[in-house]
Amino acid sequence: MTLRNCPFHPMAADDPDLVCAINHAFVPGLLDGLGAPTLDATLAPRPGNCCVTLAAKPPSA
Repeated sequence: MTLRNCPFHPMAADDPDLVCAINHAFVPGLLDGLGAPTLDATLAPRPGNCCVTLAAKPPSA
């Protein structure tokens, strides 16, 4: 899942590395809190989108 906009765009415009790192740390915590252990948050910055994408975790071996 690609998030279509950045929830922190005004701050990310000033310091994208810092803001994206914070967002990337926040989203996995959100997923844990929601009880969504099968989703993984990945840092994947692209212009015009949020820097974090969500995808299914690969199956455990």
